[in-house]
Parts: sequence; structure tokens; C-alpha cells
Amino acid sequence: MEFTSITRTGIFTTDANRDFTVKVPVDGLNPATVYYYRFIAPTGQSMVGRTRTAPAAGVSALKFAVVSCVNYEAGFFSGFRHIAEMDDIDAVIHLGDSIYEYGRGGYSNPILAQQRQHFPPHEIVTLGDYRERHANYALDKDLMMARASFPFIMIWDDHEVANNGWKDGAENHDETTEGDYTTRKANGVRAFHEWNPTSVDGLRIYRALKFGNLVDLFMIDTRHIGRQRQINDITEPALFAADRTILGPTQKQWLKDQLTASTAKWKLIGNQVHFSEVNYWWAGPAVGQTPQELESTFLDAWDGYPAERTELIQFIQNGGIQNLVFLTGDSHTSWAFDVVDKVDTLNPASDLLTRYNPSTGDGAVAVEFGTPSITSANFDEIFIGQGQSPEQAIATAAGFEVQINNPIQALGGLNPNPHLKYVDLDRHGFIILTVTESETKADFYYVSNVVDPNASVELGKSLSVAAGAPRIPTTHANDGFSNWISARLTSHRNDQDQDLDIDQDGLSNYEEFLYGTNPAVADKASVSIRVENGAVTISYFRNSTANAQWSYQTASSLNGSWTTLAEVSDYSLEVTPVSTELEKVTVTMSGQIDSTQFFRIVAR
Repeated sequence: MEFTSITRTGIFTTDANRDFTVKVPVDGLNPATVYYYRFIAPTGQSMVGRTRTAPAAGVSALKFAVVSCVNYEAGFFSGFRHIAEMDDIDAVIHLGDSIYEYGRGGYSNPILAQQRQHFPPHEIVTLGDYRERHANYALDKDLMMARASFPFIMIWDDHEVANNGWKDGAENHDETTEGDYTTRKANGVRAFHEWNPTSVDGLRIYRALKFGNLVDLFMIDTRHIGRQRQINDITEPALFAADRTILGPTQKQWLKDQLTASTAKWKLIGNQVHFSEVNYWWAGPAVGQTPQELESTFLDAWDGYPAERTELIQFIQNGGIQNLVFLTGDSHTSWAFDVVDKVDTLNPASDLLTRYNPSTGDGAVAVEFGTPSITSANFDEIFIGQGQSPEQAIATAAGFEVQINNPIQALGGLNPNPHLKYVDLDRHGFIILTVTESETKADFYYVSNVVDPNASVELGKSLSVAAGAPRIPTTHANDGFSNWISARLTSHRNDQDQDLDIDQDGLSNYEEFLYGTNPAVADKASVSIRVENGAVTISYFRNSTANAQWSYQTASSLNGSWTTLAEVSDYSLEVTPVSTELEKVTVTMSGQIDSTQFFRIVAR
């Protein structure tokens, strides 16, 4: 590209004191304008970068990419490549964990052990360590492409310093071997600012950005500036103290003042960790823990600071603050919530359903969209790390995904998370957030495989919230079943047939596969997929309380006759109880199965 019309030019001197990085603030640019830039040094010229300035007023639509949790050793950064190929992004909102502090192999995907390696090889502690790790990540070609394509709006989370950090320490810091935490934290903060396009400096990273009259974006810090130490025990009274804080008093007052003063149509809060309450306790017995023990392992988010969350929710409600959307990272998985106060379904005396109607969303004050990780391990990969086989891990994650926001019959039909409208626990990707006067829409994009450098991307789910109506209109099917099949039979699934209704019962094949464990449609559950040559194993989940008889059928064409498999050498069936109303079914076929055949599960 030839630079024929120069808007700004200048000279910047860098040296070892700033790790030879260059960051130039440029003032006086026109709003809502695309600019191109480059750097010329004595040793050569940089690639050409492109940026886009924010609008000043009169904007009718904005589009943001929302990302977080970028672990170099866990996978390829294909998500960034696909973002870079989208020409209409106004900015990338990065919600933290832009690097990981662990030593080589400490938190990695073993498949990529020789292809994706951390530098330096040890856990990073010194300023030089953090600088080298940022350079390690910045040299990734996909990340480089994205950073050269759009402005990045960044905050940190914990791994820019150390896992599960708080203002005076971190879970992953040992002062006996790694020295003073204050020094380590200062090293991480300094290197972060040197290597990233932040417009601030020092420990205060929370700030407000204005996009015309349509969006005010508030980037907050729930990690390093004000957070008190985590209490990992829900039976500890101090957890519920009124003065317990994740923001710190100064930042909290700033956020309240900003929300009150905002005149933008939409208010977005860029937030590291889950704001909404998430209840995991119901799965305790399945993993060998009491409900209290399991719930206590998830208190690094706002769940560990419940009084302050209640304070903010009541502030939003009492202040009449409209059109508020929380954007969240950290969990490596996809979420969509109606934001409500004190869900607390573990408490039999919970009055949630007197204050909030899950069907209509009445009682919600805002919504929250949680972005999946670019590469960092999500539920199935965590289970693999705990010793499960890939098949077991994907099935376990799928079962968890099915039950997390559905009624549990053994608990009298209690839904542990009725405010949770969508979740995906085992795919990687990003959100594209489109904001207009009438709605904010979150498109969840998922990459096909993080260990494939040429991974494709697909739109997995679209959710929206209308202006003046702080709720996600319906509960959307979680995709555990289709994810499992996609993971096992990616190249063999017959996607063209997913919209057909093979058994003519009013539900498409795809719908039946997603809703097969729903008691309301259990007698209609079936799915048709293409299977690979030779032996194949397909697992899925179904409702064990449904009064239905299940059969397994194959056909050579979708319009041909279907043959029920007999329990002979080419077919075996294993049923494993998962809970009182959920069971895992594994069907193994071999011999007569070939690539021209279809397979379906039918309940009658």
C-alpha cells in the first residue's frame, strides 16, 4: 500500500527501558473514519495496520468483536484470523487473559506440545519474563493479523500476572520461591501496558469510551485494583459481608457515577468474570462432592462477592438505568443470562420466582453475554485433564450442559438456573456484538478445531435483547448433543438433512437431536446422521424417566426404508445412568455400516 495522503507523521524514540516497544497516541483525527498506519525503523518497515476511529454522533449501528482467554499452548488463534477477515468491525473488546503465566506444558494441549511452546519455558515472574511472554504471543500470525485490522480495547484479567489474583496476592504465587507479589504484579502490569494498545497507564485500567450517542462502554477491573481475597467456602459468613468488594470503593463509585450520567442509548460493561449468579451445586453428587463443596469451587467470580453484586443490581433497578449489557470473559465458555438478584436455588427459602418470571423475563434488570475462549480449556478439555478419555469428556460436558438450566425432577422440578438462557461448555470462538437503536444482538461464532491451524468458523447461536426490555426473550437449546456428534463425526454428519423431518412428527432432525432429553418431546426424539466407514461409536443423552421405547435404525438413503438394528455382532448398546432422570447411551456399530448409510434413534 502506498501512503499518498499523510494525515499525521512523527518520530518516536524507544529503548530497552520500554522493551523497544512503540505506542503513539494520535490526536485530531476525524470521527468514524478508517485510517492506515505503519512504522519505519532503521532496520525495516512494519506491516500496514488499519484502525477505525469512534463516531462522534449520529451513529445508527456498531459492531464489536468480543474475545477473551487466549492461551498460546492450548491451540491456534484461528478465531483472530476469522475476526480479521470481517471488514465491518468497529473495535475488538478484549476482556482479559491475553497471555498465560504458566511454564511450558503447565497448562497446555498435549497434542500441540511441539508446535505451540511458551517462551521463556519457565513460569514468568520477572519483568524480563513477562516481556518475553508478551512477545511470544504477539508474534502469532493470526493475532498479528487481527491487531493490524481493528482497534483493540483491552483490560486484563488474572493471567497477565498470576492465576486467581486479587489486589495483594494470587493463588498461583508462592512468595517463598517467587518473591514479593507486589513486585511480580508491577512487572506484569508494566509489560502489559508496554505490549498492548492501552490508552491508560499504571494500575488504574478502568475507563469509559464513548461511541457517539449509541454506546457508552465501561471497561472495569474486577481483578487487581480493588478485589479482596477470595473466600472459597459458601458456608463462611464473611463471604456475605456487606463491605466485601471485588471493585474497591473508588472504582465502584466511579461506575455508579458513569452509569447515572450516561445519555447513550446502550450501556456496555466490559467485565472479566461472571456477574450473574451460576448455580453448580446440583451436580455435586455426580462428581463425588456435596452441593456446598462443589458450589465453593466457583467463587472467583462475582458469586464470591454477593453483597456488592446485590448493591449494583439494586442501584441499576432503583436508578432506572436502561439498556445495560454486561460482557464477560474468564470462564472459557459461552453464556447468556437475564441479570437478576439472588437466584440462590440452593436455598429452599429462595423467593426468586416471586421477583422474576423466567418465561417472560419480568424482574430482570440487564442481560449478560459471556464469550467463549479463543483457545483456553473449556469443560471437556478440563475433564480430559482430569483423566477422562476425549469421548467421555465430551459426553460429560454435554450432560452437564443439558441439565444446568433445565428442571431436575429429583428436586421436585427445580431449575437450578432459570435465568440462564443459553450455554455452550465445549466450543471455542468469539462473539460478534451488533448494537442498533432497537436491539443488541450477540452472535456466537465457533471455530471447528483449535488444534487445526486452518480451522473454519461457523455461526452457532444468535441472541438479542430489545431496547427497553432487559431480557433474552426465550431459553435457547444448549448444543451439547450436536457438539458431541460434530466432535466425533465432523466430516460425516449430513448437515444438508438437519432441517428435514424424517419421522414427520413436526420436529426437524436437528431439533429432535437437541431436545431429545426434554420430557415434553421425549416420545418424538430421533436423529439422522451419516456415519463413517467401519466401526463407529455414537453417544447421546436421553431422559430416563420418559415412558418410551427406543429403537436404532439404519437406511441407505433418507427416503429409503429404515431397518431396525438387531442385537447381533454389528450392533451393541450400553446405557449408563447419569442422574435420576438422565442417562447416557452408547451405540457401537461395525461390519455392515458404511459411509452411504444413515443412522437414527427413534423413541416411540
